[in-house]
Amino acid sequence: MYYVVKNFSLRSRFLRVILSKGYRLLVKTAGIVGQQLLIFFPDRVETIQRDGFSFIMGQKRNWLDSLLRAGLIERALTTRKSSLLEKYHYDFWQGERGHQYHSSCLDRFDEIFLRHYAYLVEEIAAFARKEPAYTTLCEIGSGSGQLLDYLASNVPEIQRFVGIDLSQETTDANKQKYTNPKLEFVAAGGREWIEEHGQPYSIYLTHAGVLEYFSQQNLESLLNYIGETLAPAVFVAIEPVAVDHDLETELDSKPYGREFAFSHNYPHQFQRAKFQIEHMNYSHEKLGHYLYAFVAVANG
Repeated sequence: MYYVVKNFSLRSRFLRVILSKGYRLLVKTAGIVGQQLLIFFPDRVETIQRDGFSFIMGQKRNWLDSLLRAGLIERALTTRKSSLLEKYHYDFWQGERGHQYHSSCLDRFDEIFLRHYAYLVEEIAAFARKEPAYTTLCEIGSGSGQLLDYLASNVPEIQRFVGIDLSQETTDANKQKYTNPKLEFVAAGGREWIEEHGQPYSIYLTHAGVLEYFSQQNLESLLNYIGETLAPAVFVAIEPVAVDHDLETELDSKPYGREFAFSHNYPHQFQRAKFQIEHMNYSHEKLGHYLYAFVAVANG
């Protein structure tokens, strides 16, 4: 079954699109100036690239750091190097700041998943009850581990739950915190781990924005590998899509929002990787994006 539930007004969407475009114009203007400053502040630029590109926890950027970050964004956009933006986000989530984010945002599990997407637990369990059954669930970007632990307790049919996260510190903390023997936590890149360890009859999961930090090229590589090599497989993705991303006409990914992460055309990407979309819905929205839930199946 394939369906979409839309629960926003056209007026609301129009205002959100205008605000989103206005913010991009502001960053572009600052980026023109910021690019000229990059060469004069190499140490600050390196710190922003490593620790402060995606988020600044508990503080605001000063005007100089805002200009330098805008310069980095403009350089990536004008040279069409999405890999630069991807690397900045990768460094953030792999480092200390990423661990701090996961530790300080534990309420997101209740506010987003339990409030809006808990119905997906039964959809996951249904695949585990099939014959032959899906016996492994891998969460890419498992963060604090709350969702994986919840699923391990509520989907008893699945025997193995693997949480993959870039942060070694977050991974070590999860190993100490959670005692369910079904749980495994590994520090690795999601695509790299799946290409080395992935097995057919697995369910792959992302929650509240993980694939948005993959470039289009890496997302395509991940989905193609699963669809062609690891089928049968299921992918459950809860991911943001920019308010001004027309999924019917804009097939390519594009940077969006304050983070300049990537808004992907997930229906197109799943279908080109030989997945069939069985469920597509959103019931949670923020200023610059809608948070979609997808359930896609690759039967091989």
